[in-house]
Amino acid sequence: MALIKWSPSLSVKIDEMDTQHQSLIEIMNRLHESISAGKGKEGPIVVIGELVDYARKHFSAEEQLMQKFRFPQLGDHKTEHAKFTEEVLAFRRRLQGGQTVSAYEVLQFLRQWLLTHIQESDAKYGKFINQILLKIADMV
Repeated sequence: MALIKWSPSLSVKIDEMDTQHQSLIEIMNRLHESISAGKGKEGPIVVIGELVDYARKHFSAEEQLMQKFRFPQLGDHKTEHAKFTEEVLAFRRRLQGGQTVSAYEVLQFLRQWLLTHIQESDAKYGKFINQILLKIADMV
């Protein structure tokens, strides 16, 4: 069973960002599967690494897009991205260090953060950019 399922309610109506969000969801679902399989900590550590790497790539692309369109809340958005990355890295460090990590805690954090971030923070830049693009289209 998937941790998160893509739905139109998660769309920011910018194809590239929607595709990247879908990829983040796929990685989170693989992490869920890896943890659910109960085959030790190595699988989840690897998938968490993939998640961090992909999230950084996505965050960079998202921030460049927001900068291009001069999104006024870019600074706050960058802060959210940095906090997410640090939190996920902290989970990975705890796992690598042999500490007990609640799979439920990790999965719930990831699920809640991503859904809230996309539906609230990302929706704001999506609306902002789409309004600009609509104005440009009207001028042509």
